[in-house]
Amino acid sequence: MMESGVVWAAEALTAFLIKPKDFMPKAKRAFAGLRKAGDIANVIDCLETFAADRSPSRQARAATPQRQSILTTATDH
Repeated sequence: MMESGVVWAAEALTAFLIKPKDFMPKAKRAFAGLRKAGDIANVIDCLETFAADRSPSRQARAATPQRQSILTTATDH
């Protein structure tokens, strides 16, 4: 996965957390994915606490309507 070149932004993480095999077919670890939008948001929120950039603008982006839209759309399938 490190060689994939993926930028692990919220959109990529959401896609991976929902359907890992579709997002990265050659991944060797078994992970079925998450189905609930709240679970996905919680994982991303947790991971963002480890980010080097903890500026107020980053924290404000975490709660944007666009992010909620990504989660809603991704989990509606």
